Amino acid sequence: MRKIKIYVRTLWGGPVKTSIRNFLKTIAFLYATQASAGHFTGNGGDHVRGMFLKLGEAVVAFLNETEEGKKLLVDNNLNVESIKKTLSIEVVFAIETPLIDNGGSSVDAIGEKGKILLNKNRWTEHLEKERDVYYLVLHEILRVLEVNDDNYIISKAIMPFPVSRRIHTKITPLYPLILSERLDKVFKLDQISVNGTGCPLQSLGTRVDFDKESNQLDISFEEYLLNLTKENNDVVSRKNCALSIPIQLPKNTRLIVTQMDLGANLELSKNSQLNFGAEVFFAGETNQKFTQIVTGKDQPEKGRSLLRRNQILKSACGGEGNFRTNTFAELSRKLMTENSKAALANFKLSFKLENCVLNK
Repeated sequence: MRKIKIYVRTLWGGPVKTSIRNFLKTIAFLYATQASAGHFTGNGGDHVRGMFLKLGEAVVAFLNETEEGKKLLVDNNLNVESIKKTLSIEVVFAIETPLIDNGGSSVDAIGEKGKILLNKNRWTEHLEKERDVYYLVLHEILRVLEVNDDNYIISKAIMPFPVSRRIHTKITPLYPLILSERLDKVFKLDQISVNGTGCPLQSLGTRVDFDKESNQLDISFEEYLLNLTKENNDVVSRKNCALSIPIQLPKNTRLIVTQMDLGANLELSKNSQLNFGAEVFFAGETNQKFTQIVTGKDQPEKGRSLLRRNQILKSACGGEGNFRTNTFAELSRKLMTENSKAALANFKLSFKLENCVLNK
């Protein structure tokens, strides 16, 4: 039987001779590639929406099956069947564009009668970092039901959500970091303490994540806002946020903070200034203080400022203690007729362990 040859014009214009079998393989490959691209781009919102619905199902199960959940339903006159009905693709939507609430702030989601809108990018981050956002799910459900949950007066009752009832939302890497190099066991993450004017709602307005694949601590702020307006007479606004985490080091090792990144978003008028920074230290040891100043001199300044430092801190050899940070920001101005605002957005710290010899 004679093998049939056909000519295919390539994307760059040149003809290529091939067999029917290879031609069909090429078509199949292109079709699969296109389908995959759709899954990772255009259909990303479907994944976010699907996971939101699963988180909602976990909340419903908690309300139905636990004494705390049943009490929450009774105390707030909530109907679990009504809650279930909100968990539908006819109600929940994930969108690409930013969501702005009535106060002009960018938010994760907006719930209103009959509809929940999710910011796809923010919820993708929540899912990848497996954040405890079950209270947010309940908060938006209650808004759909037109139940008052301002300041999370009802939904905060399920924060923190029981670990045994949480759903794995992070995609597990094919080659995870080997156990001997993971540092999540060094930090007692269940004993984190967060407090300050820049993080007043430590369990709701500030999120602390530890990525065991990169050994990176990520602190995200939502309440770290500084604002000087024409209406107020303030010439300076100050905020701070302190964090403490107990650590337990393996024998003959020390903990090294290899890098810190502190990001600030700002809109400065002329003759205004933002001074921000962080202190990083182990309790009982000398602290390391880093600062950065951004000034609007002859013209306004708008954008993002990044304070980055490397090899910033080493602990003592072995033992246990407390790792602490203190971030701070000061916004000031000279012209009372101009508006200026700034916000610390996130604080990232990278770590590694180093062998050492304990001095006797």
